[in-house]
Amino acid sequence: MISINLPVNIEEASPSERILGQKWKPMEDVLIFSTNFHKVPEEVMTMNRNPTRGEVLSTVMSIFDQLGFLAHFLNQPKMLLQEICRMGVSWDDELPEEFVPQWKCFLSTLLSLKSLEIPRCYSHTMKQTILTKYQEHL
Repeated sequence: MISINLPVNIEEASPSERILGQKWKPMEDVLIFSTNFHKVPEEVMTMNRNPTRGEVLSTVMSIFDQLGFLAHFLNQPKMLLQEICRMGVSWDDELPEEFVPQWKCFLSTLLSLKSLEIPRCYSHTMKQTILTKYQEHL
């Protein structure tokens, strides 16, 4: 028989775990967003070079938001992609200058997502002692 000792108390859990595809800080009981873009060139992420159509698509589609918390935020870059496609910009062509301000606005907001924390529990009636012992799993 295999014995697995899993933490029962939130305080015994690690500083950051994954639930529902999101990172979770159990001590604060908040969901956080990971904004690592390994496939997008660094000069694009630091705004030193305009991205290509493919890099814009790669950046936008690499944001995993299964629960829809960022849906409003992701509408702007998706509309930007539609406009780029309508103009007939090739996959390897850099973004036309008229779209650069929109891209920079999106990118600066995207980089600020590192500080976004969303509470997992919305119940005002549960006491903190109960929250440290029990969790709701969707």
